[in-house]
Amino acid sequence: MVFNHILKSKLVLLASFLFLSFYLFAQAPANQLANSSTIEQYSYLYNYKKSPDNCVLVGQNLGHKNQILDFYEEYIQKIKSETGATPAILSGDLGLEGPLDVDALGDLFANHIQNGGMVSLSWQSIDPWTGSYYADDRTRDFNRLLNPADTLHDKWLAELDEVADVLNEFQQRDITVLWRPFSDMNGDWFWWGADSLRAPEDFHKLWQFTFDYLTNTKKLNNLIWVFSINQSKILSNSPDFWLRGDVYFPGEKYVDIVGITLFNDSLEIKDFRDFLDLKRFNKPMALTLCGPTPETADGDYDYMQFFSALQQKFPEIVYATVMNSYADVKLALTDNKNYVQLLSQACVVNAEEIDLTIHWQTDEDRILEDIEVFPVPAANQFYVSNPTIIDGPIEVKLTDVSGHIAFAKTYNHIYFLEIDVTDVPGGFYFLKITTQSSSFEQKVVFR
Repeated sequence: MVFNHILKSKLVLLASFLFLSFYLFAQAPANQLANSSTIEQYSYLYNYKKSPDNCVLVGQNLGHKNQILDFYEEYIQKIKSETGATPAILSGDLGLEGPLDVDALGDLFANHIQNGGMVSLSWQSIDPWTGSYYADDRTRDFNRLLNPADTLHDKWLAELDEVADVLNEFQQRDITVLWRPFSDMNGDWFWWGADSLRAPEDFHKLWQFTFDYLTNTKKLNNLIWVFSINQSKILSNSPDFWLRGDVYFPGEKYVDIVGITLFNDSLEIKDFRDFLDLKRFNKPMALTLCGPTPETADGDYDYMQFFSALQQKFPEIVYATVMNSYADVKLALTDNKNYVQLLSQACVVNAEEIDLTIHWQTDEDRILEDIEVFPVPAANQFYVSNPTIIDGPIEVKLTDVSGHIAFAKTYNHIYFLEIDVTDVPGGFYFLKITTQSSSFEQKVVFR
């Protein structure tokens, strides 16, 4: 019995190794034991911005728990009847009050994936201190949740066990989940956000513990981990609610995709640094929840305006998930104008059009021409931004007019690089970026 268990484990590891070897050209998920379907989906998303076209997967959020079933009938079936297509991503939440029919949801998700689509789930977990879903103070110490000697630790494990059972049911049915826990942690309306305003490092520990527990203890190998901040503080009426998004990032080993929640008619991020903060992590990027400005969302929004803004302002975005409507706030695709035209665009990928066997070859000669170097002139640091992920090794060099190398470093990716030139004297330099098959050069000036 023991021998059979060891042999089975070795065969599983060998199969995982062989599958991972097949995908060496793509970055593997954070969970090194992710199952083959999950690796395949992540490989597709990671490589998606190597596509020669500026395209995007569009999804629809369907609320929480069994609301997902009701909104599927209201939103998705209507879209299918009018367009013959299905939005690429079905999105929902496993938290908040209400019943949860795991079998029915599993049927829905499995059918969607079988038809080519993907599933995204967030989780509005209960506050272990109060039993509520929303923050009512800022005095929590997240370390108590991680301390086995604390009663709150047991409450937290009970919550994790409950959601893990649901996710495991999906795993048994080969349902990969774009898993988005602790969303909007840079706001103060959820319990996991209120204290992180004071101590982002404590949020890091909470995320890392949760990742480790669900991955290593509960053996959930069907999750693609999505880190999602809220939109810029400048769009809030209460600036004290916000901090820069990057301070919450829990580490590259714990995140697969980075995203932002953005509700704004013209997709404006007033403090664009928030977007750059996410871009520099070299992960696939998403608008994890989006839609028109809620305060004026009366059903008159033109979703072709959304598509145009997405194409022009965010070529890096791999997928965008539209929020469901609630009360009198009309956000969903089918509650607004021109959603049929949106989903009919050649560069909007619907579920039936996803092909996980495609792996785009980067036209680096063309793409390197799109590199943006800023600011110029620069002081202390400058940035190299590229709309497409190019895998390394990538060599970056700064050479002065005499040919002396003032800076040299090799990177694993080029997508968004933040380069420290504090120790480089002011003057004119030549920046050269060299990939395996091409190069880019530009003159830069440092003060």
